[in-house]
Amino acid sequence: MRDEKIDFVQVNLSTWRNQIKKELKENHSRIVFNDEIEEILFDVTQTCSKSFITNTTDKNSFLNGYSCTVFNEKEANKTILKVLMQGADFIEFKIEKKTNIDWGILFNTIEFQYIFSHIAFQTPEQLASFLEFIDSKKLQFFFLKIDPLAINFIDFIEILESHSVITPCFEINGFEIEQIGANCYQQIGIMLSTFHELLSTELEKGNSIHDFIHLIHFNVGIGQNYFIEIAKIKALKWLIQQISYSYGIINFEPTITANIGWTNKSLKDIDSNLLRQTSEAMAALNAGVTGIIVHPCDNFSNQKPSNLHQRMALNIPIILKEEANFNSVYEPLNGSHVIEGLCEKISEKSWVYFTELEKFSVLRSNEKINKISSDISLKRSMRIEALKTNQKEYIGINTLLSENSCSAEWTDTKEYMGIPYLILEQEFQKK
Repeated sequence: MRDEKIDFVQVNLSTWRNQIKKELKENHSRIVFNDEIEEILFDVTQTCSKSFITNTTDKNSFLNGYSCTVFNEKEANKTILKVLMQGADFIEFKIEKKTNIDWGILFNTIEFQYIFSHIAFQTPEQLASFLEFIDSKKLQFFFLKIDPLAINFIDFIEILESHSVITPCFEINGFEIEQIGANCYQQIGIMLSTFHELLSTELEKGNSIHDFIHLIHFNVGIGQNYFIEIAKIKALKWLIQQISYSYGIINFEPTITANIGWTNKSLKDIDSNLLRQTSEAMAALNAGVTGIIVHPCDNFSNQKPSNLHQRMALNIPIILKEEANFNSVYEPLNGSHVIEGLCEKISEKSWVYFTELEKFSVLRSNEKINKISSDISLKRSMRIEALKTNQKEYIGINTLLSENSCSAEWTDTKEYMGIPYLILEQEFQKK
């Protein structure tokens, strides 16, 4: 086989734009992306004035996670050992409101030195109980997740300080913000505000933030719009670096876990969820996240969540890594005109919202919480209205309904900041 060299003719931007418009037969509106809920109006032929490339590596190494809500320690331990054998390499323990946890039973035979483990605490008593149980040498294997926006974390800080804990222990929870109906810039703006508040509070204590900043973990939710979700995560990383740079910290690489939730999932057309989960996982991995949790689509079913959908959720990142080679290239869409342009739009709107929230001097002041809740509720209402009027179509939910509909129903889900999770299928059934 002989080597062939092909000389590509370089086309300037003006010629490219004119050719696109010509091919669209003067229907120029087709090159303009407009999403009223996300508040993004974007000409896909425009170029970006800045670069949103935040890191350059050869590989896209990411963790495949499983989130386990602990109701019964023995059953939770059994489930975790099973999913570790099925390909999970990091575990999120969600303790919720459970008290008197038997950590010995929960952790029985789990080799934490070989996996990554997050524990999400809801009460100071849970944290104190864990720290009294765990060997100080093993503490390095855990990420202690305390959400400063959802709970009063002053009591948690006192416990951490009394045990001289320096392991990562703060979670900035964009996932649940997304689950209750926020749009992309609201999610980022709230996360940035929480991040900045943590850093400024630490400085006010007279402490250095160069080590503290690495104790912070970011959780993001992934929605259905493929390109927006990629741009959202890239914009988030870029903005985090801008804030950290203002504190004198250069090239900070945030730890970000992407979560695939339930907003657009269906219990009536259960198989359609695989396509949605896969495309959402692809968006997260294309944006270069540290880890990913694909939550089983039937977690909130009135029927017992199935082992099948738990296994499918775990398999999606494995297939994307082992067969689609998503681990081979880090952020493959770097330099894309469309992605960079969306990043610019999203980062600008996110920064404006961040500065609005910065007017409130206290992280969890009633005024700030009320503003956030009101702003998200407005976008939530718009999503529900678009669904019920068929402005937005979801296969199996409000269009192309399955003839072999499943009998499962959504149960009461969770709340965040007093707002219930948004499940579109559940809302459509109220019509």
